[in-house]
Amino acid sequence: MTREIRFDLSRRPVQPAGGIWAYDNGGGIDISAGFTDITMDTEGYKNSDWFTFTATNAPITIVLAGVYEVAYYIGTEVTSGTNRDSSAARLMLDTGGGFAEMAGTRGPMYNRQAGEGYGQAAVSIIRSFSAGDIVKLQAGKLTGSDTVKTVADACGITIKSFLPD
Repeated sequence: MTREIRFDLSRRPVQPAGGIWAYDNGGGIDISAGFTDITMDTEGYKNSDWFTFTATNAPITIVLAGVYEVAYYIGTEVTSGTNRDSSAARLMLDTGGGFAEMAGTRGPMYNRQAGEGYGQAAVSIIRSFSAGDIVKLQAGKLTGSDTVKTVADACGITIKSFLPD
């Protein structure tokens, strides 16, 4: 028996068509009081045809509808205190009536006492967005009594667009 195998070399894998990467160079954002917007003070890369964003501002607007990968990373540390704390980060989506947590985007962190290292979280999702959707990153301390802040150069968000849905 003979089998015929055909390859269609004209079809290429889907490649990202646009992207944005922004990060917080300064750190020091206090998340002790609960969920707080994480502002990115440095724009590493932005394709303006696909995104609008202003450094030192948390929200990122997706200009074109389509499928996107959204990934974030965050580092936090106890800057004062001797207890152990738990904190988390999450992606938020503007629903038109305010921001709401995007399901499946919460990244938990464990923070030890001051001087004992960083809490870290990294989350990545792929989903469809509509033109004009606005996303932002938040983090907050959930338990404990210490002061917890973000670490310089340890927080960022990347959004990569793929060809439309």
